[in-house]
Amino acid sequence: MFFGRPEYYPQFGFVESDQYGVTDKSGDNYPEFMCMELIKGYLSNSFGVSLSNQISLMMLITKIL
Repeated sequence: MFFGRPEYYPQFGFVESDQYGVTDKSGDNYPEFMCMELIKGYLSNSFGVSLSNQISLMMLITKIL
């Protein structure tokens, strides 16, 4: 997950993070906030994930890896 150019990164498989239920702590999403599953289906059963700071983002990325 990262902030990137939404017109560029989808060609590599990245999508807006809200497609996996990942938003900021207020429940908002931004087109630049993108993610991609590294393990197919890993985020398919997740929902309501809120990221409130960079530490949470790093923990989520660590979980994926």
